[in-house]
Amino acid sequence: MTGEHTETGPPALSLRNRVIDSLTEQFASDRLTLEEFESRLDLAHRATSEEALRALLPEPLPVSHPMPASTAAGIRRATADSVRQRSLAFGFWGGTQRSGSWIPARKNYAVAFQGGVELDLREARFGPGVTDIWVFCVMGGVNVIVPPELQVDFGGVGIMGGFDAEAGARAVEDPGAPVVRIRGVAIWGGAAVEIRRHGESAAEARQRRRLGQRVKRQLGPPG
Repeated sequence: MTGEHTETGPPALSLRNRVIDSLTEQFASDRLTLEEFESRLDLAHRATSEEALRALLPEPLPVSHPMPASTAAGIRRATADSVRQRSLAFGFWGGTQRSGSWIPARKNYAVAFQGGVELDLREARFGPGVTDIWVFCVMGGVNVIVPPELQVDFGGVGIMGGFDAEAGARAVEDPGAPVVRIRGVAIWGGAAVEIRRHGESAAEARQRRRLGQRVKRQLGPPG
């Protein structure tokens, strides 16, 4: 055998979606022209093998899904003795934000009352094990920003409000890597988990999501 590839059947829908997401991101960041983008999307929609799908990308996707352990290892770490036991972020008739290189406590409480709280975890450093975020908002909002490689255990209750996580947040797959566990309640308000890449602005993230959703609606399910 000298590198021959045997096609074993049609590609998985998850791989097709990942290729479409990657092409969408490249177009949004001006790495593909409109003509290249439309042509590759059409080919992705009609591809009948994994090999044909992967050939559409200048940089190959990881072979395995979920993410490899090396990706989780890229999360910034903190020693156990540098992690506080509790912290509070409180937004009352205003906003509170935490971002940059910071160390979340073992248990973090995000409370928004007619105000807002934003916790940006993309550059945060995590202690070993589970980091808990307890959310409580009344007529306010709490937004937790996570990088794609961070494991998230999410669950909450919305009462006349919303408690939502963006599709695509990484599930808990590696118990040895940091995990953020988010629980709470939103009453006449909203709590959300948003995925943003490192260095990506809120506007860029919205553009990427809108473009990806529009493309998938236009293409429809693969034939």
